[in-house]
Amino acid sequence: KARRGRVRVGRVWLGGFANRAFWLEGAWEDRMWQFAVPVLMMRVFRDTLLPGALFALVQYLGVVFLMPKAGALIDGSYRIRLARHAIALENVCIFGTCALLGLMVHRAEDKGWKGKVLGLDGAMAAYYSAIVVLGVVGEVCNQILTISLEQDWVVVLAKETGRDLTRMNVNMKRIDLLCKVLAPGLIGVFLDFF
Repeated sequence: KARRGRVRVGRVWLGGFANRAFWLEGAWEDRMWQFAVPVLMMRVFRDTLLPGALFALVQYLGVVFLMPKAGALIDGSYRIRLARHAIALENVCIFGTCALLGLMVHRAEDKGWKGKVLGLDGAMAAYYSAIVVLGVVGEVCNQILTISLEQDWVVVLAKETGRDLTRMNVNMKRIDLLCKVLAPGLIGVFLDFF
């Protein structure tokens, strides 16, 4: 039920600011992560950009091939449960990728490994392969969550609050584009100082 531009979710009334804040947090995390993984791979593979480029290529090809099945899953599932599972699985993928990237950086620096792509030993190849798989699964979960939110949640929220759906979509895209521009700069500063 709507009351003065707010929507009741359980016992909490969410207004426009809270909705934008939630969207900002998610978009910021996604954009920072999309930029950070290839940059961190450049720290391991110092002589080439190929592993970072292959990571991004395989990740998005995986999304292209898996999204039809994910779309069918979205259409046939209870959305809030699906969103919870997608968030949990995406966070597991992020944690696993962080741990594996840390192991790769540690191994590369401790063993004096020079980062030659064709000279990968078994452990480094396994770490890299696992990172790619986790990247694909995490990105598919991210897309599932985004589609679920944009398809249902925003439409219902706009209807119940009496707000213009077009204006809400424009605000969400602005937030997303702003994060896409600012997040790489912050990652660069963070990696430069730490």
